[in-house]
Amino acid sequence: MAELRMLLVEDDDVQREKTTKVLSNRGWTVETAGNGQEALDKIRSGGSKYDVIVLDLRMPKLTGEEVLERIQDEHLAVPPIIVLSAYLKEFIRHKCFYLGATYVLEKPYDPDDLGKVAQIVAAKAPLQAKAEIGEELLDYMVKRREESLKRRLSAVGEVDKRFLNAREPLLVVARRWNSWYPSIFPVIGGAYAIVGAANTERNDIARGGLPVALIDPGFQFMRALTELRLPWQDMNTCVITHNHPDHLGGVFEFMASRHAAGKRTRMIASPACTKMLGDLSGFNLEFKPIDDKLQELIPVYPSGTQHRRVRVRGFNTVHDETGRQNSSQGLCIAFESGSSENSFEDSSELVIVGDTEYDRSQHKDKWMPILCKANVGVVVLHIGSSQVKQRTGKHLYLPGLRKILNDMDSYLQSTSYRGRLLVLVSEWGLEHATADQINGVCGAVLPGFDSTSPIIETVKHLQNGLIKICLLPADLGLVVGVESGRVYLKDGASVPPEKTLAKPTIEGLRYVRKKVSLPTESA
Repeated sequence: MAELRMLLVEDDDVQREKTTKVLSNRGWTVETAGNGQEALDKIRSGGSKYDVIVLDLRMPKLTGEEVLERIQDEHLAVPPIIVLSAYLKEFIRHKCFYLGATYVLEKPYDPDDLGKVAQIVAAKAPLQAKAEIGEELLDYMVKRREESLKRRLSAVGEVDKRFLNAREPLLVVARRWNSWYPSIFPVIGGAYAIVGAANTERNDIARGGLPVALIDPGFQFMRALTELRLPWQDMNTCVITHNHPDHLGGVFEFMASRHAAGKRTRMIASPACTKMLGDLSGFNLEFKPIDDKLQELIPVYPSGTQHRRVRVRGFNTVHDETGRQNSSQGLCIAFESGSSENSFEDSSELVIVGDTEYDRSQHKDKWMPILCKANVGVVVLHIGSSQVKQRTGKHLYLPGLRKILNDMDSYLQSTSYRGRLLVLVSEWGLEHATADQINGVCGAVLPGFDSTSPIIETVKHLQNGLIKICLLPADLGLVVGVESGRVYLKDGASVPPEKTLAKPTIEGLRYVRKKVSLPTESA
């Protein structure tokens, strides 16, 4: 490559020095500016001597947009301009092009990627570059993304084929049978994850692989997702419904890992969490409160011949968070698809009711239309334990859980709900462990535990009398299609929930097909 000259305008000292070092080693002559005014002075004194200008948008003294405007106003001679920004919205991208930018690159970026983009841009006249650069850059970025994806997967193993093969969005449960912490039991707290419908087209790879969002991470959630071979590194958005210590610990773990990688992170949090953590907003971190308006959870992405997106809104539940009363949020997650990026229709909805109390007199009329809408395919309900706590429905202990299930079933029957609604009973405590599980952790059997799984027995008991509801206990490794309500097994097949068997093991529940007894000849 012939020697090329670049003006790199970047106010972040570390990023500026790193990029300069990498590109200098690749044969570039790099001149730098630390703010917009310094950059404009250098452009005025001889902008045409550069082969390309790389311009950050958010800078002191003069922003990148203001530099572009001055260049136009003063009719300055400049080479092609590449704009960098960590806060790209579509209207900002269009404005940059309107103001004369040739290409817009989202931060954080790899200096090698920037060098390749700059090389392609510098090789063409600005107008020709705008017309021809897209396909060449796309081919390059696709190759880079594929290499990056292979490197990540080699560290955690191949991505589970359930996530790669599914043609519908998935709910992934990554919680063990004991999510309490601190605990003498080294058991994963886990999380929920929303995985977008898979797509093997190169546009999907270019956008970073599988579209994934995280909900209520707990202690060691990254270990849980790694066990499921789900690449959590691609999760850009996290939702926190309440501020219990396990979730706050998981959130800090998530934010720290993203920050270390220099990746932008978006947090959608309950009011109490937003109040507690909102001051952390800033460098690559954005906090927004959960409210009753739909907001983006997974941005638009291609899936086969369609475009999809996932949005989330909240509804008030009744639960005392740590130091806050009645500020926990339930989630309504809307899955939408359409023929273009601007045309969407609802395809299905998932409702997650986290830690909460259920008082029939207060909540029945408010919650039933939310939990039992016609397009809701899956509902997740927490159960704190199978203890009978007579005067509370908190954490949906058995009395509260029984009431809400009966009310939902009656409501579904009255509205002639089509089929059966899949309801997952999720998050239970230590008292649901079996003797084998306790022995596996402690090396000894403790009094009060036997070989059966109380959560399975609890669900069987609750299922009696329910007509429109199919109950399933949820544990680490449960993967459910949010449109079909089918359970995705480890072998990649999907089966209806009523044909799914949850088997207790030392690690937790394992999901397999129910064996069907063949009729005898005499029958």
